[in-house]
Amino acid sequence: MVISPKYSRFYVTYEDGEYLIHYNEESRPRLSKVKEIRDAAVMITDAWERGEPLPGDLSRFRKLLEWNGIILAAHDGERGLHFVTWQYRHDRQSACNGSYTDDIAVAMRDFVGRSGLYPRRVLFNHPQLNLIRTCIAFSLENDDELYPGTVEILKSMLSDLDDYC
Repeated sequence: MVISPKYSRFYVTYEDGEYLIHYNEESRPRLSKVKEIRDAAVMITDAWERGEPLPGDLSRFRKLLEWNGIILAAHDGERGLHFVTWQYRHDRQSACNGSYTDDIAVAMRDFVGRSGLYPRRVLFNHPQLNLIRTCIAFSLENDDELYPGTVEILKSMLSDLDDYC
């Protein structure tokens, strides 16, 4: 018999004359997502406060990161921060080849790939990741012959892709 609501983080049952406390595994993804959002907000705020204004025509942007001639910068717009990755020109007073987004995760992936911190050839772009996610979901839904260990790995991958895509 369930004593407390199963939708809460912990719940209590009464079985065979004993009260048992259970951890609700379904609440774990929500809690980790909240922590992930909080951590990202702290990281972005810290980078924004430490960021220095870029020179010349780029002065409305703050430089958050720089590596190998590639800049990750942000600008505070009417609806929040807008991010861009640029390549410095030879004079370092201007930049070119901008890639603009409102999503910090997309901007970070672009920065990491363009700057050479991680080889681009091993990264999947967003449409490719969505296709992989769709294929995994299809396999889980329709393939009755998957081994239990494989099912768990695919579910974990699907969860990771849901957070990423």
